[in-house]
Amino acid sequence: MTEDGAAHRDRRRAEARQRAKELSERIAELAKRRGEIDVQISDIRGSGVEQVRVARENVDRARQAAVAAAQLAATAAESSADVHDRAASLHEQLAEDAHGDPEEHLLRAAEHRRAARDDREVAKNHRAEANRRRDPTAPP
Repeated sequence: MTEDGAAHRDRRRAEARQRAKELSERIAELAKRRGEIDVQISDIRGSGVEQVRVARENVDRARQAAVAAAQLAATAAESSADVHDRAASLHEQLAEDAHGDPEEHLLRAAEHRRAARDDREVAKNHRAEANRRRDPTAPP
């Protein structure tokens, strides 16, 4: 038995939202760890200069990885929004051509437009997070 189109879309949307949530949690975890690492570095006593330098390099690499993860999440959300926009356009075209049930196509188009807006908001938040991580001293 195969799932119908609406159930499939709902399942895929739920999967995408779950993945975005997981990425956000991972970014938050990395941010927390970065703060812990900074505290640990500032508390180092009696360590060699080389050890401190390596530790700071590790912090910088972790920050760069967090920036890359946030940018990747933003790109994925933007791609999802583009796909939703394309699906909405197709449903609108089908409604205009009176192919099938025009009202159903318009309802589905509206759903896709809402999903695209949601995905763009998620992308915007991930881009802002990447910018904050790129320069943690910059004002929000």
